[in-house]
Amino acid sequence: MATLKKQMEQLQRQQTILAEKIKQEEERNNKLAQEASIERLEALIQPITQHLDWVQSGQNGVSHSHIYRSDLSARQNINKAWEQQRNQQMMHDPRTKGCTRMHIKFGKYPILGNEEIFVTLLGIIKKQDARISQLEAINK
Repeated sequence: MATLKKQMEQLQRQQTILAEKIKQEEERNNKLAQEASIERLEALIQPITQHLDWVQSGQNGVSHSHIYRSDLSARQNINKAWEQQRNQQMMHDPRTKGCTRMHIKFGKYPILGNEEIFVTLLGIIKKQDARISQLEAINK
């Protein structure tokens, strides 16, 4: 009986989580339905950011290889792997320049570079939109 109650509670938690995911997906689809807007751009960038920030849950301890750790996000694992590669490269060739290292990082892990570019552009667009709104308010 106790195990059935635990199973019921677990199912209710899963139902709550799924309902929230459905709600988020509906909101995202509504934003994507808009032609050209900041909300649409945010909705397009959101899955990339979520993928990079996702941490595998439910681990009883930390499983890891020399590069991947399950208690870190994809972004943290990519940065960790890149840092290890950079350190190894610096040991072999200390003349390596910073811009070369960034090129290698984003060349090897393009999703990270793309997400950084998208988020930066989104930030610029939001600032410009706010400035335009202020100027329009002043003109009225």
